[in-house]
Amino acid sequence: MVSSKTILVIPMVVGIILLIVGGIFGVVGYLLFMQAFGNPFLPIQQISQLASSGMSMMMVGSLLAVPGFVCIIAAVLFLIIGYRKKIAKTLAKESAEIAEEIAPMQVRIAKAQAPAVETIAKAQAKGFRKGFEDSDDLDSSSEDSTIRIRCRNCGYLETEDAQFCSKCGKEL
Repeated sequence: MVSSKTILVIPMVVGIILLIVGGIFGVVGYLLFMQAFGNPFLPIQQISQLASSGMSMMMVGSLLAVPGFVCIIAAVLFLIIGYRKKIAKTLAKESAEIAEEIAPMQVRIAKAQAPAVETIAKAQAKGFRKGFEDSDDLDSSSEDSTIRIRCRNCGYLETEDAQFCSKCGKEL
């Protein structure tokens, strides 16, 4: 049976070897290609040979380097997948530690903000009371909380179940 470490090591080693060999081929090919055009005294046939050899070696280098890179990425993904539980546990533990550190600060902030919130709530309540006292829409003398509707003709406040205004007689 193949161990999980072997599954990680094989693609990593193969990928590194392919990247190194591909890099060597690419560098040598580049140097050959540049040598072809760097010397103006070379015959055309030799320039053609050097250029085609250089381009061929660069192509082989890239054909080796790309799979090498893919092997390394695959190994890293296998590593992440293999350690996902440990990663999740570590993240959960660190999150819990941060939450424990932040909780006392949140309590202190809430206690510090409580008087301000209470002051704002009182001011709002006072404003609502004043607004209701000054409103013509509410009948503050009656104890019951009946809903009233305003007549479009004369403006009288009539009970919601009325079909006609009791002041002017128009239909509501």
